[in-house]
Amino acid sequence: MKNKTKYVCQSCSFITVQWIGRCPDCGDWNSFIVETENKVLNLQSNKEDPSVVVSLKNVILTREKRFSSGSFEFDRVLGGGVVYNSLNLIGGEPGVGKSTLLLQLAAKLSESYNEKVIYFSGEESLSQIGMRAKRLNIQSENILLTHKSYWEEIKQDIVKYKAKFIIIDSIQTTTISDLCSSAGSVSQVKEVTHEILNFIKSNSITAFIVSHINKSGSIAGPKVLEHMVDTVLYFEGEKDNSIRFLRCIKNRYGALNEIGIFTMNKKGLSDSKQSLNLLKAEKELTGRSTASIYEGSRQVFVEVQALVLENKLGNARRYCHGVDHNRLAVLLAVIEKFLKIKISNNDIYINFIGIGLSKSRDTDLAIIISILSSFYNIKVSCKKLFIGEIGLNGEIRSALNIKNRIKESSKIGFEEIIVANNDGIENQLNVVNILTINQLVNTVFSNKLN
Repeated sequence: MKNKTKYVCQSCSFITVQWIGRCPDCGDWNSFIVETENKVLNLQSNKEDPSVVVSLKNVILTREKRFSSGSFEFDRVLGGGVVYNSLNLIGGEPGVGKSTLLLQLAAKLSESYNEKVIYFSGEESLSQIGMRAKRLNIQSENILLTHKSYWEEIKQDIVKYKAKFIIIDSIQTTTISDLCSSAGSVSQVKEVTHEILNFIKSNSITAFIVSHINKSGSIAGPKVLEHMVDTVLYFEGEKDNSIRFLRCIKNRYGALNEIGIFTMNKKGLSDSKQSLNLLKAEKELTGRSTASIYEGSRQVFVEVQALVLENKLGNARRYCHGVDHNRLAVLLAVIEKFLKIKISNNDIYINFIGIGLSKSRDTDLAIIISILSSFYNIKVSCKKLFIGEIGLNGEIRSALNIKNRIKESSKIGFEEIIVANNDGIENQLNVVNILTINQLVNTVFSNKLN
């Protein structure tokens, strides 16, 4: 039988019979790779009898069993602990500490439950992992290391050593020998993940798999990869900062967008004992303000910096770290429309200190104040806190959990907390209620603007 050849887009899994330069589905260029089909895999799950039809009313509800990973922050992100027999996907930038996190996790699991943990490495050699373990002072006999990338060999080792926990680093280097496509291709990632899922579910194994991320910051490979696993975690952090964030973006057993905070040092990762106050400025400065955002069930205080420079060439530059470019464009349009300030022709640089990209719009007030502070060279007190979203008509919109935010912010020492007037906050000495962007500017700068 002649093998079938197809071309698969590595960005969106679109299939075509011949090579084309641009994917008609996702629009990416030069993303097609040739793959050959020579075997049909049986990927049907045998967890339940497919012929059984049960009424919703008669479904037996069972509560998932959890166990502690040994890390309070890791358990918090997963909703109170790791779920037995679950498949967990962890992604992050190269060098952020994914392998360190999982090696420490393996040590805690092997020591706490006296079970075999097999670490399958398809990228690093055993000596490299051994040097990392020595640096982290990990010497557990229950941690087994192997450098393998074929799923058939991995499965044999799991059965041979009766492992209850497995770590695969990474899914892009793991392959099925019967597929002719290269490692990391859409077909390989999809089929390998499905094989892993079926195997661990039928053998009561808890698995952690590492995935690369693409240049846009998303999990590399087909989107179906994220659909198949039980949890999707992102490990984030600035390379020049010791703080690391573990963010949950999918969780079948708990809440989304919960974060865990770790500190990276010479001995590895440890649960961060410091508060979520990432502020460093202790005096009044121009082009800076303080914002409050909610990540899961946690409030995080961040410093928003802005630098506005006159551009005489007519091609204004925008640099954003921590905020989306499109959101910045909206805020600049609101400033020009309702404050009558010509600012869009200037070079504008925005930087969130200590945290990556935030999707929260509660930082709108702080971004606007930082921009105007830099534009007019007026200092803003570091004791002022800004919480709220700007609407397209210049109105200030309320934020979630505002009462808890104000209570916690007051304990830290903020002397003035500026929020939306429709938040239903009772009169407090340190709370300022505003309705519009004009009231915001008048409250902060008074008559200082020209």
